Amino acid sequence: MATTCTCAPPTALAAPWYRRALAQRQGHIGASGIDADVTFTPVDDAAINDRVDAGYRTKYRRYGAG
Repeated sequence: MATTCTCAPPTALAAPWYRRALAQRQGHIGASGIDADVTFTPVDDAAINDRVDAGYRTKYRRYGAG
């Protein structure tokens, strides 16, 4: 099963797990009863990044800034 998940909150950019994931380009994710081997790929498309940012702002807006 191939699935695409685009996600990288701004705070992740400095996180060791995120840097390691991009360096290795592969990993394993387990969430909500799904376990999957995954490939990590940086996205340099501004339109996609803007949509991801908007999704995070919408989802986490209730928690306030910072």
